[in-house]
Order: sequence, then structure tokens, then C-alpha cells
Amino acid sequence: MPSGGEQQFEAVIRGRDGRTLRPDHVRWDVHPDDLGKINEHGLFVAGDRQRHGKVVALVELDGIIVRGAARVAISAPATGAIAGQVTDDNTASGIEGAKVKAVRLGGVYWVGMAQTDADGNYLIGDLIPGFYVLYSNARGFIGEFYNDTRNYLEATPLNIAEKDTASGIDFGLSEGGAIAGTVISDSDAAPIPEAHVVAFLIVNPRFARNAVTDENGHYRIDAMPSGAYGVRANAIG
Repeated sequence: MPSGGEQQFEAVIRGRDGRTLRPDHVRWDVHPDDLGKINEHGLFVAGDRQRHGKVVALVELDGIIVRGAARVAISAPATGAIAGQVTDDNTASGIEGAKVKAVRLGGVYWVGMAQTDADGNYLIGDLIPGFYVLYSNARGFIGEFYNDTRNYLEATPLNIAEKDTASGIDFGLSEGGAIAGTVISDSDAAPIPEAHVVAFLIVNPRFARNAVTDENGHYRIDAMPSGAYGVRANAIG
């Protein structure tokens, strides 16, 4: 919302059966303090600085205090957009159901997300002005940042202006390699279902992928970037 803008907030309690309950008392607050002002009736007036924070409601019902919060961003209107296509590097065909995430850099935290259609096209709307880092991933493919890097520090930020649409922001994802095998018992060579298998990159053990074996003890870990991996398995008992 813009600086000086007003927004009416309401605190609602719903029981386990879905019924809306009337609170005995509501106390409103904002964090941080200079985010804006809110009165006893939940009317919020935004401050004059671009920033993000929370409007908090402390609700009392039958002697129990329940806390609820809503995120608020003080900024120019969210009228920007990013559009493009996510394709398979090997076939150049669009990937349906790929996810694309845009995260704003700087003082006001803002995130936009979208999922690709049958042709691999996506559109992320309702973005406030600023610089954004984009990331795309899909099941069975290695995720990457824009523009064509798997390293966040090497990502190319996009500057999105008010009422601006950055088009042609495309991704080409690779399927990568796979690690597959079977987990068995040393004592009788019986397959072990529901064993946990983790493959970790030798040069960077923080990079790891996981799998759980099926009823026959088989596992497969897809979308592995090239490199040397260590593989570890463990199971109950």
C-alpha cells in the first residue's frame, strides 16, 4: 500500500467446526513501530517510509489470548510483471507445471510466484517496483537462477518499474543425472523398504538430495548436477 494510505483490518476467529466466533476483545499493534499507526478499531494508516512489517491482532476469547498477523508492505502500487517460458534444454519444448519465483531485493520484502501452462509459459504479476532475483525449477529437472546459473550470487537481477512488464525472461532446465540402487540387509540380503538414502556432493556436502526406498528396497534420485557424490543409507533397526 502507498505511504499515507489507509486499510481497515478485521480479526476473525473460526472454531474447529468452521463457525465464526466473536472475540471478547481485540488489541491492535504494528511491527516495526514506524510502519504506521493503527487505532482500536483496526484502521491502519501507512507511514511515510518504504518498508515492510506486520499488523498484529491480539484477540481474547473466553480468557484465552490468540495472536494473528498480516504482512504489510509500504511501497508504490504492485503493478509490475515478469513473463517468459521454461523449456527443456534437450528438446526445447515447454515444461508444464514448472515453478518460477521472483524475490525482491532491498528493504521491502516481496515475493511473486507462478506456474507454467501446458506450453511452459508463465506470468508473475502484482510486483512492486524494485530489483528481483528469479529462480525456476520443475520435477525431474535441475533448478536454476536467471540468467542460466545455479549460483545465487551469479544471478542477474531484473529491475521492474511501476506498470512495467519484463517479457522474454526464459529458462532452459536440464534433467541432469540420476543415482539409483537397492538397499538390502547385510544379514540375509532382504530388501529394506522405507530406508532413507542421501546423496551429497563431495566438494560441498551441504548440497544433498534425498530419497526413500520402495517396498522392494529400490530408490532413485533424479535431477543431479554433474560431480562426484557420496551416498549414504540408513533405516530403522
